[in-house]
Amino acid sequence: MDPVRPIVITLVLLAVIGLLVQSHVYLATRLVLDPGVAEPWRRLALVAIAFLGCTIVLEPIRERLLPPRRLRWLAWCASIWMGVWFLSMTLLLATDLALWLVTGTASAASVSEPEVLSQAGLRAAGVALLTLLAGGVALRGGLRAPRLVRVAFEIAAWPQKLDGFRIVQISDIHIGPILDRRFARHLVERVNELDPDLVAVTGDLVDGSAAHLAEEVAPFAGLRGRHGVFFVTGNH
Repeated sequence: MDPVRPIVITLVLLAVIGLLVQSHVYLATRLVLDPGVAEPWRRLALVAIAFLGCTIVLEPIRERLLPPRRLRWLAWCASIWMGVWFLSMTLLLATDLALWLVTGTASAASVSEPEVLSQAGLRAAGVALLTLLAGGVALRGGLRAPRLVRVAFEIAAWPQKLDGFRIVQISDIHIGPILDRRFARHLVERVNELDPDLVAVTGDLVDGSAAHLAEEVAPFAGLRGRHGVFFVTGNH
């Protein structure tokens, strides 16, 4: 084994964790400290942000060491928080940039403290509301049953005897602690109802350790295609 590789991996992990910590400090500053949230909500909000940030680090460890049914709540917390964290960070950075372009750093010094707190509070409330709305829409979309989209292709060189050849393609399934074997079984039933000639699973089949997910993906053995079932695991 290359002796440099562990060092590089360690440095990358430290850089990622450092970036994660800094982003959560920024989040806490803009949403809790700047608006002057009163106690005990201030302390509760800071503890919640710190805890949810830790779940992003702990979840990859959990999925490699434990079966998906163990500590499922951790996977839910980490997954939902990653979306909330990304949305709120994007909105806060955008508003920071907008305020800097509109007011400039020099004019900020002339604003009184109550006005600063009021502006910070309005921005925090707006960002929180937009994040919750967008996150709710995204979560609902992520948990609903996959949509069926029918696409017809006409290929000039296609053999006439294979006219009407039907391929069912599914992708980004992410079987794991959130979408488990029940989802896999439901998906298999829907695919087989389409009576495909060929089934193609094009990536991101699972989230987590293959050893721990064998039982969760077992329903996919029931996929049926007259000319076969083919898949790639994807980068997950």
